[in-house]
Amino acid sequence: MGSFVGYGLVVMIINLLSKFLPLIGYVIGLLLTPLYAGFYVVANKITNGERYEFQSFFEGFNRALEMILASIFKIIISLFFIIPYLIIIFYSISSKINFNSNFDNFEGIFSIVLLIIPMLLFGFVIFVLLLPFLIWTDLIILFSDKYKAWDSLVLSFKLTLKNYFPILIFATILLLLNIFGAVLFGFGLLFTIPLTYCIFYAAFRDIANLSNDNQSNIDEHLIVDDLV
Repeated sequence: MGSFVGYGLVVMIINLLSKFLPLIGYVIGLLLTPLYAGFYVVANKITNGERYEFQSFFEGFNRALEMILASIFKIIISLFFIIPYLIIIFYSISSKINFNSNFDNFEGIFSIVLLIIPMLLFGFVIFVLLLPFLIWTDLIILFSDKYKAWDSLVLSFKLTLKNYFPILIFATILLLLNIFGAVLFGFGLLFTIPLTYCIFYAAFRDIANLSNDNQSNIDEHLIVDDLV
């Protein structure tokens, strides 16, 4: 646990520092996507009874390019669903402002808030419903030389579609776990984030029918024929 929490602290510090750089920080954050894969790497070593050191967490960068490309694809896919929704919100708020001549008082502001909150909640629901289809991509890329960025997204979709509702419940519980961790001034995330990635790793081995063989043989045990 100590190694996972320590590495989680490093990841959080790097991400927080990147946010202080306008615009460039978000690009850096995207380039650091393989950082999170380090949890998967060490979890896999522990499962296979292999030795690991702290620098083993950084082995996720061995497949950095494919992970970054997959992250870009995920952003594009998410925007495909989110942008039309944002347009609807903007149009609804604009119409409300034009229609409500009392926008400059508390009643007008309150009416806008009542309009925004349900829409934001609905947007959050859309995000949660979409999330299960995207959660396996890094795992597929990391433990397979066969699947590239786009292929990993397709396979992640197929793996989720086969067991969508159990995975949806599973992902929602882990999302709530991390929200709970964030409530404690963010310190709880030092424990919930590593735990979440370890749980994702264990779930992936189960849903993809992987055995306890070494990483080099993982393509042989990734059962996808019945999903195509």
